[in-house]
Amino acid sequence: AMCGICGELRFDGAAPDTDAIKRMSEKMARRGPDHAGTFTDGPLAFGHRRLAIIDLSASADQPMMDATLQLALVFNGTIYNYRELRVELIAMGYSFFSEGDSEVILKAYHAWGEACVQRFYGMFAFAIWDTRHASLFLARDRFGIKPLYLAQDGQRLRFASSLQALLAGGGIDTTLDPVALHHHFTLHTVVPAPRTILSGVRKFPPATTMKVDAHGQTAQQVYWTLAATRPAQALSEADWLAKTRQVLARAVERHRLAADVPVGVLLSGGLDSSLLVGLLADHVDDLLTFSIGFEDVKGAEGLSVGLEKADEFEFSDLIAQHFKTRHHKHLIPNSEVLARLLHAHPGQQAVASGAFGMVVASPCGRRACPRCPRDRARKPDCTMIRKKLTVDAELEKLQRESFDYFLHETNPANGLVIDKTAVNWPASIAATGLALACYPVSVERGFMTRAAAVARTLATLRFFWNSPQGTEPDATGYKGFYYHFLDMQTGRRAWHCELSTIDSAFLLAGALTAGAYFTANTIGESEIRTLADALYCRADWQWAQNQGDTVTHGWKPESGFLSYRWEGYDEALLLYILGLGSPTHTLAQGSYAAWATTYRWKSHFGQEYLYAGSLFTHQLSHVWVDFRGIQDDYMRGKGIDYFENSR
Repeated sequence: AMCGICGELRFDGAAPDTDAIKRMSEKMARRGPDHAGTFTDGPLAFGHRRLAIIDLSASADQPMMDATLQLALVFNGTIYNYRELRVELIAMGYSFFSEGDSEVILKAYHAWGEACVQRFYGMFAFAIWDTRHASLFLARDRFGIKPLYLAQDGQRLRFASSLQALLAGGGIDTTLDPVALHHHFTLHTVVPAPRTILSGVRKFPPATTMKVDAHGQTAQQVYWTLAATRPAQALSEADWLAKTRQVLARAVERHRLAADVPVGVLLSGGLDSSLLVGLLADHVDDLLTFSIGFEDVKGAEGLSVGLEKADEFEFSDLIAQHFKTRHHKHLIPNSEVLARLLHAHPGQQAVASGAFGMVVASPCGRRACPRCPRDRARKPDCTMIRKKLTVDAELEKLQRESFDYFLHETNPANGLVIDKTAVNWPASIAATGLALACYPVSVERGFMTRAAAVARTLATLRFFWNSPQGTEPDATGYKGFYYHFLDMQTGRRAWHCELSTIDSAFLLAGALTAGAYFTANTIGESEIRTLADALYCRADWQWAQNQGDTVTHGWKPESGFLSYRWEGYDEALLLYILGLGSPTHTLAQGSYAAWATTYRWKSHFGQEYLYAGSLFTHQLSHVWVDFRGIQDDYMRGKGIDYFENSR
């Protein structure tokens, strides 16, 4: 189980029964040992028990309240694509106070209303209270993986993650439902939703949402149905096997990557669990597996009765040995079975041995990873599970994690990227230019939707085009160039810094990258191209020369041009390329030639090359230009190009 939720909404004007909420919550303590919380507002009360899986900090505790949006949430489950949705919501202007999937649900509901569930990939049951409209919204995942039980009459609606919790609240009609009883005995102990074995309790159906107001008016709808159709073109057996493996691998990867704690497998040795182990073994070192067994039933003479063995260790051992997992076996004595039976699956009327084993195995799994306590103040310090990655996979992981900086450290209102993660630190226009260049890459890599990238890019370009340009000391820029550091919120000059020609070059290169990539004939992408071109044309490169041959480092309104110029090979290669290509304020060709005369050719450790100091000064221009095979007069004379020189 993963968390437990409960709640009560009154229709009769009375206050919710907080004692009942407490009893229901206590009954679900096994589901959520990491935190317990309650929330009340007028006719509504929520309770929550948390098992911390994503964002282990207190910021993700529930019930979760968003005072700005005036929404409250209790949620059980996992949204596997929450990172992608978070990026899209940030691009829409939303800000986040936590790092997990719970807050994404709140923002998504505010952004897209009841249709938000259609965007969620995962297993979930949640309730959202809208304090402005005094309405409750309930939702359950497509296949009903996460349970949700309801009890409703003319005075109130109650809900909980388990049947036992709902009963603990009291006031439930516990007479048997004869139709459900018929299903129970004819469908192999299955009672289809919405019925349960009890007349006063109903299962909330899968793939369903329901909105309830404070007067008891309800509106329920199904948001998804399985499209059970044959493919337009018949597939071969090999095709079906490949597609099945692809879907299984994707599902396992979503589960594995979503968690901030180690992932293990409850292994019976059967087809399903063995497949999971096989798929995970390629990506996880020291994979944890757990198996549960029971004592064989002994006859009068102490011999096993001629029935199926009570444990499946012989099968799970084979799988564990084959994939070299860190395997844990737990044999449950018959004397303990009855004592634990009530905890086996408190939402079902009948308990299978597999369900019983899951409850017994779960605490064992937690104890098996002592190096991963759920620390409230930090992420788990766990080295037990490490990914086996190819070079390409390692590179993609590095790219994804690096790109996350631009997602989380950017002001979505103006696109400015903070220079470093420190309190009250300003934005860097160079970092902002790099972000503009990375948004197209993120779309191609699948890190960001095209719509989100367009929204973020437009916010950035609109800000710089409309920001104040002039000689005022708190302007954003002057002569088409921009100050090195800007206030993250206002976008005005910070720290009395210089108007930086090189950092402006990085910003303009990022804008031009966006203009070159977003080529669709849409209003948004057309505006990107227009703004990128306008920003580039506004930069006055001739002014930046200050009547000299080379370009100056910058300018300050208090003292004029800086005394330093871009001389000697370095990242200014990009600056001179942009200046030479400007359609409005073009640098004279002699400017580049004057810069090249300041180059220094050096020999170190037996290697001769064009010197440029630190490695990043070699590499920055290569972010935007592929220099393979490109030579100017100087490099042609040395028989090398800038790419080989930097390598």
